[in-house]
Amino acid sequence: MALGAAAAAALATGASVESLAAGLATARLSPLRMALGRAPSGAIVLNDAYNANPASMAAALQALGFERTVLVVTGETDAAVKASAHNLQKVTLLPAAYLNVADMLSSHGLLMTVEAVRSAEALWGGERATTRVAATQGVAPKAEA
Repeated sequence: MALGAAAAAALATGASVESLAAGLATARLSPLRMALGRAPSGAIVLNDAYNANPASMAAALQALGFERTVLVVTGETDAAVKASAHNLQKVTLLPAAYLNVADMLSSHGLLMTVEAVRSAEALWGGERATTRVAATQGVAPKAEA
């Protein structure tokens, strides 16, 4: 959408269609825009860190194949994500501390940030999560008494 706005502004200020086309042909987009990848665990990772607005969130959810209701979980309340999800009817946004089975079961999809996954593991994961978190932070897990 930013390229479209730039093109409209260029035409409105007298740029020729030819010079506009030449400029757009060489435009470089952000590498953080809709970059799909796969985590070592096999999970699909979408990095859309470039922008946070309802249109970009809708595009990200569509790119990930979410066509119906989706629960988006963040580590903490994130103002940018909240603003992005605010007007999307099929999106429910929760911080990980409020994640619950009822919300998970009432949504057709679940999208969690890395921070949200770690928070949920810490809240619900028990010993396995404690060991994993300690290992990722380079700390030996506490021995049980």
